[in-house]
Parts: sequence; structure tokens; C-alpha cells
Amino acid sequence: MAGILVAQRILPVALACFEYHQIRKSQNALENSLLLLIAACLPPACKPLFVMDRGYARASLLQQLRTLNIPFLIRGRRNTMVRVGGKRLSLGRLRHRSGHPGRYSHAAYQDCAQEPVDIVVFHDPHFQEPWFLLVPAGSAAQLPTAEVIELYRRRMHIELTFRDWKTHLGLRGLCLEVEPALCLGRLLLALSTAYILAVLRGSGPRAATVRAYCEVLRSRPRHGTRRRLSALSIGILALSLARFANLVRRELDRILAAFLRGRPAREISP
Repeated sequence: MAGILVAQRILPVALACFEYHQIRKSQNALENSLLLLIAACLPPACKPLFVMDRGYARASLLQQLRTLNIPFLIRGRRNTMVRVGGKRLSLGRLRHRSGHPGRYSHAAYQDCAQEPVDIVVFHDPHFQEPWFLLVPAGSAAQLPTAEVIELYRRRMHIELTFRDWKTHLGLRGLCLEVEPALCLGRLLLALSTAYILAVLRGSGPRAATVRAYCEVLRSRPRHGTRRRLSALSIGILALSLARFANLVRRELDRILAAFLRGRPAREISP
């Protein structure tokens, strides 16, 4: 699944379901094709920046994105061999200071492919392992080091989205017996629509009314906020409480009308 960050949640924009025994080539080929499909569906003036975890740190994918001039931000595996300044070593052996980001420009990623990249190393004192972030070679002007770290921090919100899908949308333990990939794809498409509308409803201009009625603030801030309820929770509460029925109807009309005018989700949600 791929999506965009809105209101601290990942709104799905593309997904693919498959069964392992039906894959003709490899899962990597399927994932690469999905990324290229997303890039091809965007307007010509819109260039995506793909932010991905260690499972996508493949030299073949980096080469493909570089060839198509698509920027990326991918976390590398610490045991992958790289060449930096003429030295051959693993990512995990790159020198860094805790709490201070470092950047190795024009490095060669992977021992055989030697794909050109910039490597941003950052070890947050609160995390057990450092991040080894791969970005296009010579991209310091377009992707400054501080922005690279902040963008990867935002990627963590996808874990919250997975929890939402398993807990709130009921995907945990789901078992389909007849054409599971096809049926799951259709189910996820319907759930994606509901999820997007709930998050946008819970982060819209009238969400404060629902939040003021339902939320009990924390006594002390946590992660920089005293709020307990996410945009998704506010959206679900608004839909479930009869007192907000008219408010929800007006908000859904506003959101759907904005979609019909071609406005992106980021502009619909403050």
C-alpha cells in the first residue's frame, strides 16, 4: 500500500493484493510496478518523493528510480556494503555522533551494483539503532539533511495506519477462501474510501466541535500534545453520535464537492 500523510495518518492512494504462489517473477517486480504506476498517474508537474523502509533498499530499485529521475528516501540495511571516499565498509560502520546527523555525499551503495547515492546517518538518542537513509546522489540542495530526517520521521505514521486497519477496520484475523487476492483488493478499496472520508471528517474545520464534546485532555503533554483522540477517532465518533448527524452530512457534502472540483486531500484537511 502507498499513501500520503494527512492529519498524522496515511491516506491510501494505491494498493496491490497478491498470493505468493501466483507470482510469476517476484514480489520485487510487483512492488516496482506499483511505484511506477503511481508516478505515471500523477499530473506532469507533480513529482513524487517515495519514502520507504528497509524492505525496499534494493540497488535495482534505486537504479530504476534514478533512471526515471524520481527522487527517493529509503532506509538502508546496516550490513549492506558501500564505498565512501575510496573505502569499502558496511553502512553500520559509518562514523556518526548520537543526536548529530551526518551526510556522506556521492557514495556507492551495494558491493556489486555500486549505485550512486548520498547517505544520511542519524542516531536519535531515544532510539536503539541509527538510521542510514539513502537519497539521490548530489541532492543536498533539493533534500537538505535536516529535511531528510524530518521526512523519515513522518514515515513512522504509517505504523499508526496499519494499526487502524487491523483494529478499527477489522482486518486483523480476516480469512478469505475464494479468490482471496481479488476479494481482498475489492474490500480494501471500499475500506480505503471509508477511511479517507473518516480522517478528513475528523480533521476538518468542524472537527473542533466534536473534539470539544468527546475528548478529555491529558493532564500532561505527550509527544507535544495533550490530545488523546486522533483525527480518525474524531471522525468515527462524529459518525456514530446522533447529535452530530447534520454536522456530518454537511461535512461529507463539503468533502465530496471538493473532490469533484479536483482539490487534493491536503487542501481539504487543514
